[in-house]
Amino acid sequence: MTDSALHPVITTLVFDFGGVVQELMDEAIIQTLATTLGVPLAQFVPHYDKALPEVQTGRLSEDKFLADLNQLSGNAAHTLSRDLLVGPFVDGSHLYPEMTALLDELKEKDVEIVVLSNTIPSHAQLNRQRDNYRWFGHNVFLSCEIGLLKPKSESFLYVAKHLARRQEQLVLIDDQDKNISGARSVNMTAVKHDSKTMPIGDLRAALRSLGIPT
Repeated sequence: MTDSALHPVITTLVFDFGGVVQELMDEAIIQTLATTLGVPLAQFVPHYDKALPEVQTGRLSEDKFLADLNQLSGNAAHTLSRDLLVGPFVDGSHLYPEMTALLDELKEKDVEIVVLSNTIPSHAQLNRQRDNYRWFGHNVFLSCEIGLLKPKSESFLYVAKHLARRQEQLVLIDDQDKNISGARSVNMTAVKHDSKTMPIGDLRAALRSLGIPT
């Protein structure tokens, strides 16, 4: 067995989006929905958390998701608008400048970069409208479009197969421990990075140690 087979060269960086490239707005959205319904967070969050993965994988429409949540209010005449899902996202979310600078450099150096993100259709649409996936070309893998959710191993294997790479050649950059563990379970290298709390210099150093020029 060759050394390259034992230690495959890293070819591809797989970026999470929310929390790594873009500020997460999950808490603001949850608070907005619960407040609009007049439902205490302790009652609202379990229902939200149970149904959200169905929306993120395209098995439940956003309209049905909101209609089901609305039942928690006990007010049949009241309806939730999809604007409540995107309002906080539009008003508050931004791309992290230090991360976009890194993406610019990686693209200039012809490092293969892709995005693998758990997201819902309205957020994916807004990000496309804002050209927020511009660094990744056609290599944009969104849970609501591929029907697979991190940290399930199938999501990582799907990306590797689509790129015609071995998963050992991919590096996941993600802010969630469960996703880091999921990637490592299929022999991907994974680096934890939360752009809100962790210095970009640490990520750059981790990538250099893997042979990625930064």
